[in-house]
Amino acid sequence: MLVSLLAVLIAVPGSSLHPRAHRAPQLPAVARRISDAEILGTLGTADANEIEAAKLASTKAHSQEVRDYANMLLRDHQQSLNLGLQLAKDLGIAPILPSDSAMTRAHKQEMDQLNLSSAVQFDKAFVQDMVADHKMVINKVDTVLLPGASHPQVKAFIRKVQPTLAMHEATGQAWLDKQK
Repeated sequence: MLVSLLAVLIAVPGSSLHPRAHRAPQLPAVARRISDAEILGTLGTADANEIEAAKLASTKAHSQEVRDYANMLLRDHQQSLNLGLQLAKDLGIAPILPSDSAMTRAHKQEMDQLNLSSAVQFDKAFVQDMVADHKMVINKVDTVLLPGASHPQVKAFIRKVQPTLAMHEATGQAWLDKQK
């Protein structure tokens, strides 16, 4: 009897069970505000990723110019990581690693490819990865992290690292442009 009733309801146009029944439009999900702990965790993860890649490049890069670029990245991202950790400590915040592991997966894939690259291929692959990574982080900083920061000191920290990120991207892009 229940099966018969369901069959009738499904077959009747206008029934809520009919395949072409009118459905209320789906409202977009409200974006959850990112916490300062997540912001510091995201920036710390980005710093750690760049440090790992720069350490590899400082020994594996073929050209001195790329080794110098790697050393600059290493120095600047280590400083940023240390400042972010100190800020978290001062504010009593435990940085939270990003729940979306896309950044981590992409970094692992980049590192796997860089480790397999020959010295000749390595320089271009490394710099391309750094430019792409910095573009992604700058976009995230501008669209998610800075607008989402609630503590004034977290906002100030983000603003402090923005020019360095932009300089890293521009330096890498300038090197790539010279290779054409």
